[in-house]
Amino acid sequence: MQKLTQKVVDITKTPPQGKLIIRDSEVKGFGLSVSSKSKSYFVECRVNGLKR
Repeated sequence: MQKLTQKVVDITKTPPQGKLIIRDSEVKGFGLSVSSKSKSYFVECRVNGLKR
């Protein structure tokens, strides 16, 4: 895991197939999802024991 900075987002190459997940090392539940067409930030948490 690494700190998710703008530089990391910029240099991350899109995979030819599937999805690449990069999680932030400092902010629990925060990450970047990279597919062949897009890059998206996400936040995960647990609500009543279920991942959201």
